[in-house]
Amino acid sequence: MDRIAYAVHNYLGLSETFIYEPLRNIKSFQPFVLAVTKENLDKFPYPRVYSASDLPLPQRALEYLTKSFDKKVIREEKPKLIHAHFGWEGIHMLPLKRHSKLPMVTSLYGADISMYPNNPIYRMQLKRLFREGDLFLAACEDLKKRAVELGCPENKIRVQYCGIDLERFQFTPPHIKRSETITILMLGRLVDKKGFDYGIKAFAESYKNHKNIRLRIIGNGPEKGKLIKLINELGIGSAVTLEEGKNHQEVAHAMQEADIFMMAYVTSKSGNAEGTPSVIKEASAVGLPVVTTRHAGVPEGVLDGETGFLAEEKDVKNLSKKLNQLIENRDLRIQFGEKGRNFIKEKFNLLDQVRELEDIYRELC
Repeated sequence: MDRIAYAVHNYLGLSETFIYEPLRNIKSFQPFVLAVTKENLDKFPYPRVYSASDLPLPQRALEYLTKSFDKKVIREEKPKLIHAHFGWEGIHMLPLKRHSKLPMVTSLYGADISMYPNNPIYRMQLKRLFREGDLFLAACEDLKKRAVELGCPENKIRVQYCGIDLERFQFTPPHIKRSETITILMLGRLVDKKGFDYGIKAFAESYKNHKNIRLRIIGNGPEKGKLIKLINELGIGSAVTLEEGKNHQEVAHAMQEADIFMMAYVTSKSGNAEGTPSVIKEASAVGLPVVTTRHAGVPEGVLDGETGFLAEEKDVKNLSKKLNQLIENRDLRIQFGEKGRNFIKEKFNLLDQVRELEDIYRELC
């Protein structure tokens, strides 16, 4: 069976299930992982992860200059192709691609196309990657458009969505949830582009007339102190819980317990933007109606007025208005939830996306 070098800078950040799930579901090829650093191996077990971080310190410095470790792994494993994840890893892999004369596909996910190109050196490196790389997979149409604007040839890029594991995120019929309390869930890294502050303000507006709602926030990040302060200033502390980040099994359980999923994504001050966030698709997969913003690739994962509602970025008033419609109409929550599950099943099924990825590998090999 042909082998694939699955290249990531760090194996593997807690939020990067969109990299791990395809890896463990590829059946027609034998992937092995090439990584610069490693963490969370207990949460993302995989038998073949090679990293120069395992070398003694002096050898690591040499590896940075010569990539002798990566070259050795390539010689021994004899892959047919390199698959780099994120634009910066594609750039990092270019010398290895040249040395090995292997085709390389690079997946583009978000910040690598929306924020990092603000740096002129990175932008120059990205243009070199676009010239020398064989194929690019954008996580959504918005990222594809941005990549083309940055110089990626249109005939070298296509959209490859991050799929959702429908077995892990099982459908929970909304009609079985009969509690008087309605739980609204927000989930992700506590950073500015996630828009937690706007979501909290929208919840506070809705809470004025709906004392039966509760907001559950799950995540870690630098904005935590700021968000706690905002919750206290708005006087909604008794209706809001802010919990530490959870693994993907716990995330699925939290979604199954909720009634509405809300995220108020915004473009950050640094220009950072989302692709089509996995949490939006995961929430729909379990049957949650979604309230979110018309941001970057988000609309590709939500059918406005059918599986959820879209508001403009930073539009607290409209976010609250959309939230109220779902709070006040249980039948609408059920309708959106059922349509959402079907939508995810048709467009974002993990196994379908992995089979497409395997077809891409065959094409390049």
